[in-house]
Amino acid sequence: MKEKLVSVILLAESNDDDDILHVVKNVKDQTHKNVDLIISTFKEVSDDLKEKCQAISIGGIRWLQQDPKSDFFRELLDKVDGEVVFYKTLNNILWHPRHIQAHLEEMKNNNTKWCFSHVEYKKLDMGDHPFNVLNYRVTNAPTPDKVSMDEVCHAASLHTEWKNCLRQDEDGNPYFIAGYVAKSWIEEGVRGSIPPEITVVNWVDTNKNNSDSTNDEKIKQQVGAPMMSGPEESQDVIDGEIVVRRKWPTIVGNSFYDTRNNQILEQIENLTSNTEVETIAIKRTMGMGDVIVVEPIIKKLRQKYPAAKITLFTASPDVVKYFKNKPDQVEEIEKTYILRDFLSDFGHNLRFDLDLSYESRENISFIDAYASVCNVEFDNQEDKHIQFETSEIERIDSDLPIAIVSADGSGWPGKTWPITYYEEVITHLQENGYNVIETGNVVTDMTDEKYHGCDFETFIRCLYSAEIFVGADNGPMHVARAMNKKCVTIAGAALPYLTNPNRQDIYYIEDNQNKNWGMKHNFFFRVEDGSLSFVPFDREDETACGMRTIQSHSVIEAIDKITKDGFAFNMFGALVKKEVVGGIAYYKSEFGLERENKYYHPDQRIDLSQYYENDTEGYTSKYLTEAQEFVSTFDKEAKVLDVGCNMGILVNNISKLG
Repeated sequence: MKEKLVSVILLAESNDDDDILHVVKNVKDQTHKNVDLIISTFKEVSDDLKEKCQAISIGGIRWLQQDPKSDFFRELLDKVDGEVVFYKTLNNILWHPRHIQAHLEEMKNNNTKWCFSHVEYKKLDMGDHPFNVLNYRVTNAPTPDKVSMDEVCHAASLHTEWKNCLRQDEDGNPYFIAGYVAKSWIEEGVRGSIPPEITVVNWVDTNKNNSDSTNDEKIKQQVGAPMMSGPEESQDVIDGEIVVRRKWPTIVGNSFYDTRNNQILEQIENLTSNTEVETIAIKRTMGMGDVIVVEPIIKKLRQKYPAAKITLFTASPDVVKYFKNKPDQVEEIEKTYILRDFLSDFGHNLRFDLDLSYESRENISFIDAYASVCNVEFDNQEDKHIQFETSEIERIDSDLPIAIVSADGSGWPGKTWPITYYEEVITHLQENGYNVIETGNVVTDMTDEKYHGCDFETFIRCLYSAEIFVGADNGPMHVARAMNKKCVTIAGAALPYLTNPNRQDIYYIEDNQNKNWGMKHNFFFRVEDGSLSFVPFDREDETACGMRTIQSHSVIEAIDKITKDGFAFNMFGALVKKEVVGGIAYYKSEFGLERENKYYHPDQRIDLSQYYENDTEGYTSKYLTEAQEFVSTFDKEAKVLDVGCNMGILVNNISKLG
């Protein structure tokens, strides 16, 4: 079947030739190929430019030179041959290849006559990394001033008055707001929509201080807003008795609703018996790591409501297959539902929307944020561990022990470590007898390419077969923790001891002197031009959160410590955060037994050795006799578990005694 003809009107105005060529190529790269391209200019166009544009275009091009004082929009629309009209300008906006195709599909599937677009924002000085990946407008229509020409398309048959977009400022100067084109369509009752797929890249300068804090606050309070204010009750007669069933409003993750959430939770605890709760819905839309942390929550909800059937709504259903504590049902949903109370459309007794749980709370672990929303309590830190069922997973054949290296950074500068450093880490692992497998999309040429960018099932098999995982705080790291694999995690924007509760056999390599270190846990979200940003960035400081200053030798040293004998973990570190298990290590070197040289550790705000350094000899002599008696009872091959406050003094004495 022949593709529908669409007309693209390119408003070149008086722009340079190179700019015009760039946009023609952008149109040429569209997956939809049946395009009628009309280029409108206010200046005379050279034959050379016309030939260059025609050479890269997929079809014919019509050129129109117009007077900007005339009603040139009407003249352009009179020239249109396509069934649907798109507009392109020569500004800082580009279309994704599926831009045209996605809008045509949306208009067909939802029987609409016009569309705005779903936008992704990127920094001008860091093109590889989006700082906003989920635009607010998907579930909340944009205001007219937030819409550009490049985001509008409509059926050619739809009456369009672009002159309605002209406005005047306080001084009487004219200005143009493209979004007002929809005002007359809406007044006429013509349906419009926004495709959920991101199709537009808007390049912006984030150094411009254009944030409206008052408006930010208002928008934050709207995000994830619950649809119901109070419970709904229905009555059934069963065996002659009246049975009351309650459908409670969704408990939403946004902490702006904590007061309201707590009131509802209190009502649920006081008025609802556990047996009355027959169905529970949980929503955690994306991404892989966030969804994995739901597994212990399902366990606790099942303990609390043993008769209830639990449904998990998520855009990442593949990983749920491996949960030890599985929901009764998994429903796959679109990623775009992250910003609205999607669960209100369903009839479950209890509904917990975990989206925005940790995003709206500062310095809280993911699992604790989820537990707060669901009103469940854990017995201890181990009770929070994610558990995977691995009995059905088939191992990868390998004569050597396997190490997984994942250089993927989830599209964030604060999770992206230079690939050249990964190359040094891979070399070290290979020299130490490991079969290194790279399963991500960001890879080197040093490993077997058959695993590069592999499917999820292959990735699971690789990780299950591995002895160690090296990478950023990303989805694969969470899977490794759920399988109890040793991990060396390179951390910047995210803090692994807050993202994943399993803190056994893991090293965090961090530049904790960087101001933006751990930014993911220090703010809710930002609002840029009415759009939400969940990606850490700061206008004035380094967006990489210290990732680039972490050197490869630090990661290599951590790998050696966690894979080789000759050190023991200090497993307490409870000075400030009593739930945090430390990662401080003592290891053997050419100088003897040493403590890892860190003046600051995320689990300890101050190094206690500062209190003892002026009287080291006194403490040594005080504990030496006890240490000698203690050590004399050991077998030669005995291992020591070091538990307590500043036990390095005792451990050092034991080491001196051999």
